[in-house]
Amino acid sequence: MCMDEFTARLKKADDLAELHQRVGFTIWQLQTLEEVAAQYFVLSTQATNGMGEMAGNALLSKARKSTFGGTIAKMAKSGVLDEKLHSKLLEILDQRNWLVHRSLNDSYYALQDYGALLKLVTRIENIAREAMVLMKNIASLAEVFVKDRGISSMEIDRMTKELLDEWATSDAY
Repeated sequence: MCMDEFTARLKKADDLAELHQRVGFTIWQLQTLEEVAAQYFVLSTQATNGMGEMAGNALLSKARKSTFGGTIAKMAKSGVLDEKLHSKLLEILDQRNWLVHRSLNDSYYALQDYGALLKLVTRIENIAREAMVLMKNIASLAEVFVKDRGISSMEIDRMTKELLDEWATSDAY
């Protein structure tokens, strides 16, 4: 094997590693979006005042078993999504399904053609960015929902800090 061929193989290996890193990050973003959607669904359609954490966690556990598409459909049917957000969630669902089920077959040539690789990476990065935007949109809806039920911004901030501190000190990682 000549040096040029060796260098080309190393470049392909680096490109593949970079691609896998971006795919993994994007899938985690999508999983987080699915979790946020499930939490908002439970909060806005099933939770009741004073039901307690244990009962709420049971509802959330059940909601997590639904597919992302199922959660979107349930939220739309219950009226907690406006048409624009519903449409955006359906778009990201389609992109998620492409990434998980068809991206390898659709993009197999990306490691052979640098232009195709750039196009693929851009598409994957756009999915991750859109997932983050949608998470923020749903979080805003959840904040409005709880404020409308008498929870103050100070209480939300206090609970958020408490949860973040708990995560920071846990040995989950």
